[in-house]
Amino acid sequence: MENHQLQKLIQKYRNGTATPAERFVVELWYQSLEEAPADEPTAISEAFISEVETRILSGTVRAAAAPKVRRLPWRWVAAAVLLPALIFTWYQWSKKEAVVQPAEFLAGPVIRTFKTGPMEQQRVVLPDSTVVVLNANTELRVLADYTRNARKVALQGEAFFDVRKDPLRPFVIEGGDLDIRVLGTSFNVQAYPAVKSTKVAVHTGMVRVSLKEKILSALKPGEELKFDRRTGGYNLGAVADNHGNSWMTGVVVLDQSSFQELSQTMYNMYGWRLVTGDAGLLKDRYNITFRKSIPGGEMLQQILRLTGKKYTVKKEDRSRIVLY
Repeated sequence: MENHQLQKLIQKYRNGTATPAERFVVELWYQSLEEAPADEPTAISEAFISEVETRILSGTVRAAAAPKVRRLPWRWVAAAVLLPALIFTWYQWSKKEAVVQPAEFLAGPVIRTFKTGPMEQQRVVLPDSTVVVLNANTELRVLADYTRNARKVALQGEAFFDVRKDPLRPFVIEGGDLDIRVLGTSFNVQAYPAVKSTKVAVHTGMVRVSLKEKILSALKPGEELKFDRRTGGYNLGAVADNHGNSWMTGVVVLDQSSFQELSQTMYNMYGWRLVTGDAGLLKDRYNITFRKSIPGGEMLQQILRLTGKKYTVKKEDRSRIVLY
């Protein structure tokens, strides 16, 4: 997490708008600086980060009483740069509404790329007024000649497309080894490189899904195709209760999902990547519902109860949670 986000937290603390969890973070950090010797900044930082991570991951921050608010002296603000990793543990979902207008888009380079990181969403308006909402950890690439013949984009990650109708220029997505072609419709595509399957779920209209010029299916509203990139096989099914794009409202329902899908969802919503060397966990299927209103620590506790496992946090990469 960037330093300016830590500075933003401190500013919220100073003006009295910080949440109880945010106040807890600043209070504990300030206390550690006051009590520790001045010549041990590294040890202070490590001990503080570990304590906060333990409290947040165990879900105790939310339950704790709000600490008394104190005004933070400005001399401590300079020390904020020591704790960028800490902010990653409390930073909540960020939804960007950066709308790219056609004129701005056409002024760009040959290939225009839009990216989101963990806990981010972004809304993009293409030159033909097609709207694309990117989920977290997603990349969308668009050619500058997008509106000439075929409207073509490439996707890594997940996005919901609301495609403007144009019978003369089909809309084509390259994602997860598949070609997805439509004239005008709305649908969801999930094609994360870390997940071994690609999903296409249709909301309105019709979507044609192909693999190397071989048509796999023409999907209608309420239908979903799941393609296994390892085997080349695919399954057709129904999308239950708009689960295909429920992530746009902060809800993700996993139904018989792989460990990779579980890990990707945790990374998207909280910035924590689940990893494991346990063959059983990698083989199992998971039924669980994520809601952005649930703190990350509580969500992790649900996963631990579901799997019956314990966890540890890698010191060299605090965004990686190892289940064992």
